[in-house]
Amino acid sequence: MEETASGDNCQNLCEKANEDVISELHDDILCYLLSFLPTKSAVATSILCTRWRNLWKSVTILDIHDGISGYYKNPSTYKERKMNFVNFMDRLFIHRNNPSILKFRLRLAQSYDFSANAWMTHLSRWISSSAIMGNVEELIFSINFPVRLPENLYCCEKLVALKLHGHIRFDNLQSVSFPSLKALHLEHLRMLNNTAIKVLLSGSPALEELELKMEGRDSRRSVHVCSLSLKRLIIRFICIFVPYDHRYRKKLTIDTPNLEFLELVDFASEELSMQRADSLLQADLCFGYQTDVFNVGIEEYANMVVQFYRQISGVKTLSLSNFNIQTLLGAAVSKFPCLGNLPTFRNLIHLEVRVGDEYVWILPEILQCCSDLEVFVLILVSSIDINRINDLSVS
Repeated sequence: MEETASGDNCQNLCEKANEDVISELHDDILCYLLSFLPTKSAVATSILCTRWRNLWKSVTILDIHDGISGYYKNPSTYKERKMNFVNFMDRLFIHRNNPSILKFRLRLAQSYDFSANAWMTHLSRWISSSAIMGNVEELIFSINFPVRLPENLYCCEKLVALKLHGHIRFDNLQSVSFPSLKALHLEHLRMLNNTAIKVLLSGSPALEELELKMEGRDSRRSVHVCSLSLKRLIIRFICIFVPYDHRYRKKLTIDTPNLEFLELVDFASEELSMQRADSLLQADLCFGYQTDVFNVGIEEYANMVVQFYRQISGVKTLSLSNFNIQTLLGAAVSKFPCLGNLPTFRNLIHLEVRVGDEYVWILPEILQCCSDLEVFVLILVSSIDINRINDLSVS
């Protein structure tokens, strides 16, 4: 009897294991699960059975990658794959049941054999279908060839997050209207200039987070980040090992009176200025003098750095890199008066310093400026790792 009962239990367990539990779920739950898949994979589930045939049409999150970068060695296959992708995109938006898209991520790795006007036609059709008709809340575009986004993209009333990367052009950007935008990420946009940054910020009155990452080959002379609403700012300007234009100085001005967090990695700007920083609570800094690169001399640069420290002297948490310490060290060795003009960090309770063994002697000079310090973190590095700058450019 016991053996019979055990056999029945095993049979029941096998029957339960073979049940299609997922297909019994409500359509809304299945669409939610499909939203975690790349869109091509979600569409592929339509062949599973009749129940799944049209589910993908109601998914509100699109994650699309052309996925053709590995076919460049075979021109005929490469061209066929490109045309198949364009046709897939066109059919995708035609057959969707639910025009409302909450998130749209589009990554285009390779250029296509289209004219600029033809690309504008394709992108306008795809983006308008998602952003304008669908009331999209998050857009992520990574495009590795020169292209302008359609003008109606910059007038999304419900857009909350916008992330752009690559060769997107802004030369004709006249106006922006993002009344709900909270997060803006502009990463490695080779054609981004200060005028476009101003237009984007002025059209985003509710913006709270800005990430701005630019490489040394950008042509900007100055960047002015001005926002009354901004609370979190991450800036990474990398310039090492890139030919430097000595015709002018590159400047960075930050005017964000309500900013609470600042991460600044800057090896391109010769002039730094932080205005109205009374609300700043935390600053992570990594910048320093670039010998044989900058037009400005070390003494002028060191004085500018000390002035920058004065402008953020109200922070509670501060992180200084080895490059920051190097600049102060240069001032100390040369007996520049700026070292004695370091501000008192009146609210600082947490200080983290990354420094080489040979530079620790300057730490007492810095600690004297932190009378109410509660936590001090010292990270010793054996030598100046110049390759870290390159790591920062891709992190």
